[in-house]
Amino acid sequence: MGRRRRPAAAVPARAARGPDVRARLARDDLGPLGGRAAVRERAGRPSLPGRARQAAHARRARGRGVHAPVSAAPGRSRRGRGAPRAAAAGRATPKVYDRAYFDRWYRDPRHAVVHAGVQARRVQLAVAAAEYLLERELRSVLDVGCGEAPWRALLRAARPRVRYLGVESSDYAVRRFGRRRDIVRGSLGTLGALGLEGPFDLIVCSDVLHYVPTPEVRAGLAAIAELLGGVAYLELFAAEDATEGDDAGFQQRSAAVYRRLFREAGLIHLGLHCYVGEMLAPGLITFEKGGGR
Repeated sequence: MGRRRRPAAAVPARAARGPDVRARLARDDLGPLGGRAAVRERAGRPSLPGRARQAAHARRARGRGVHAPVSAAPGRSRRGRGAPRAAAAGRATPKVYDRAYFDRWYRDPRHAVVHAGVQARRVQLAVAAAEYLLERELRSVLDVGCGEAPWRALLRAARPRVRYLGVESSDYAVRRFGRRRDIVRGSLGTLGALGLEGPFDLIVCSDVLHYVPTPEVRAGLAAIAELLGGVAYLELFAAEDATEGDDAGFQQRSAAVYRRLFREAGLIHLGLHCYVGEMLAPGLITFEKGGGR
């Protein structure tokens, strides 16, 4: 997860918002943990008081494929999980997801792109969407490309009895955290060959898809659809998005290509990175589907 939206430049609040509204927005600012506005805003969108300050800190590309909306800032960065960028000499230089990599892109305040508040809100969104459609409490989660499994602690805090399984290709992460954090070795492209027992109420694949070559994305989405019993949270950035962060291996795929890949896999977009498969699709009402189709 090394990419995020490029932080918006400091722009005066919209004229339609009077001073009273702006003051209320300033009071409601979440401070250091409210990093999402700073990291995720599109270029040119007015920034809110207080959050503009976070844009200054937003120069941290999460490194893991953390692509954040524009600037070399913090928030989301391209995750760097896909095909490596060719070196100057024309040779591929694959990334090494070792401890130094995670330290740089997840813990170093000069580079880290996702603040604790951003991650917590992602988890809240995904859990709420799954439980809304399942009409019960979340029981199982599959986290594909989980890294050091930051979702696990947040999920367990909200749902102590949830069954969590992470899938990760980093030798370092699996060796250090595999047993303690329920992580197995694997990747998006090999997901279908891992013999996992679904269905899962929630499948997470955050800041990963835009670093993976198209054939692996196609295979991974098919496996996700097969294992999905509830909602999939598939956060990604398309070529049209104004983002910044880890550019190594970033796949310049258009939104149209992603839509086609999701359709091929039988995944229906609800909005805000959430999707359902064949188990829940028949029960959706019109405006629970993205675009009200």
